[in-house]
Amino acid sequence: MEDLRLLRTDLALDFTPQTVGSDCGVKKVTDARVHVYRKPIELLGGQLLEEMPRIAGEDSIPPWTVVVGTVSFTEVAGLGNAVDIDEADVLEYLADDDRTGTVFAYLEDLKHPKRFLDIASEMTRKKPLIVLKGGATAEGAKAAQSHTASLGADDRVLDGAFRQAGIVRINEFSQLFTVAKAAAFMPPPKGNRVGFVSPSGAFIVHTRDLCRQRLNLEFPEFQPATLARLKEISPPFIRLSNPVDIFPSATVHGMEFAYRESMEAVLNDPNVDAVVSIMILTKELGMPSLDFIPELAAKYPKKPLYISFSGDHACNEEAKAFLEPRGVPTFPLIEDAFKALDILVRAGQALKS
Repeated sequence: MEDLRLLRTDLALDFTPQTVGSDCGVKKVTDARVHVYRKPIELLGGQLLEEMPRIAGEDSIPPWTVVVGTVSFTEVAGLGNAVDIDEADVLEYLADDDRTGTVFAYLEDLKHPKRFLDIASEMTRKKPLIVLKGGATAEGAKAAQSHTASLGADDRVLDGAFRQAGIVRINEFSQLFTVAKAAAFMPPPKGNRVGFVSPSGAFIVHTRDLCRQRLNLEFPEFQPATLARLKEISPPFIRLSNPVDIFPSATVHGMEFAYRESMEAVLNDPNVDAVVSIMILTKELGMPSLDFIPELAAKYPKKPLYISFSGDHACNEEAKAFLEPRGVPTFPLIEDAFKALDILVRAGQALKS
C-alpha cells in the first residue's frame, strides 16, 4: 500500500494542477460563511478550485450535516488519501478568502506541521480555526494509521502547539456542525458572560455545574435596571438573579410574554455578552408565537442569542423550522448551546491575543 502511495505521488508531481488523491471529494457552494472539512484535507491548488465543482457531486457534502439544521457551506471537502497537496495549502487559501468567516477541520495528522502552524498563527488573528483532532489516543492513532496511513505526533505536544497558534480544539464530532451553525447565524460573543433564561430550576442548577466544571462561562450579576424589570413581570415572592427562572412569570402572564420580556431585559443588560434560552414547547401548553425571537435578535445584533428546547419533539421541530431560516440557531440538546458558546468564546480570545 505504501509503495503504491509513493508511486502515485511521483506521478502526480509531473502534472498541473496539483493532485488531490483517492477517497476525495470537493464541493464549492456559494453565498455562505462557513467552511467545514474532513481530513486529510488536502485540496484547492491552482486550477483545481475551478475544476473540482464539475467533478464532485452533491454527495460530496456529508448527508449527516442535515442534523444540525439550516447551515450552508461554501466549500466542503472529504479527502481520505491525498497526494501532493496538504492541509497547509487549504489553510493558506482560506486565510485569504474574504467570504470565509470561520474554518472548521477534522485532522488525523499534519503533513507539514511547521508550515500549517505558521499559517494558522497568522490566520487566527482575523478568523477562527476550530479543529477536531483524530488519533489523540494510542488506539485512535492506530485507527488513523489504518484509515489514511496517518502518523500523528505526541498529542500533548500538538495540543500546546495548537494553543500557541490560536487554534481552538474541540472534542466532539457533532461540534463541527453545531458550532458552525452558531458561528454562521450569530455575531461572535465579546466575552464569556452569559444571561440564561430557563423554564426550570433543574436546568439552572445543571447548567451552573456544567459552566463551572467543564466550560469557561460565567453568569454575571444583572444591572439594577434589569432586576427591576424582571421584578415588574414576576410574582412578588420570587427572588430573581441570573439565570432567570421565567416559570413564575409565565403562570401570571403566559409563556410568550414571560419569554419575550425576560429575554429582552437580559439582552439589554450591559453585563451580558450572550443569551441562551430554553423554550418549553408542548401541545398541552399550546405553541406560542415565536416572532419575537428573530425580532430580538435583530434588535440586539451585537449579542448572540441561542435557543434550545424542552418538550414535545414535534413542537421543537416546528420551532426549529421557523427560527433557523430567520437566522436564529437552535440546539436540540440543552448542553450544546453552552458548549458552542464556550468554543466561540475561546476563538474570540485567540483573535484578541
